[in-house]
Amino acid sequence: MPEMMKAVIKPHKGPGLEVHQVPIPSIKADEVLVKVRAASICGTDLHIYLWDEWAAERVNPPIIAGHEICGDVVDRGSMVSSHKVGDYVSLESHIICNTCRYCRTGLGHICENTRIIGVDCDGGFAEYISIPAHNAWPNPPDLPLEIAVL
Repeated sequence: MPEMMKAVIKPHKGPGLEVHQVPIPSIKADEVLVKVRAASICGTDLHIYLWDEWAAERVNPPIIAGHEICGDVVDRGSMVSSHKVGDYVSLESHIICNTCRYCRTGLGHICENTRIIGVDCDGGFAEYISIPAHNAWPNPPDLPLEIAVL
């Protein structure tokens, strides 16, 4: 696998996005590395591109944009048993901490420490993305990209 990849990044504060060569992300023991098949654009990406008030208050460049992604697992961390290399997955964009009071009581959807890929950490407008394995949802092999990416 190559060491570098192309990615669409928000390199600095202000309008616009740029394509750069960046290192392929490494994975932690509980993560998978996904080769991106498709990434869709949503309103959040438009806010970041235009650099409106919301983006200026929330996003800290440099960061890889994009949080609606599907692709194929190409590597997995040593603690991952839920996915295998070759799995076709869609990615949940909200990474929860699994340690706050909400996560510990089954209410991860209101996690106090939620990070959104492409907003709070590197996203999927790239050739590869690393993400916690529990954020990768398996897809049927014949699910169209147009559906899987959303």
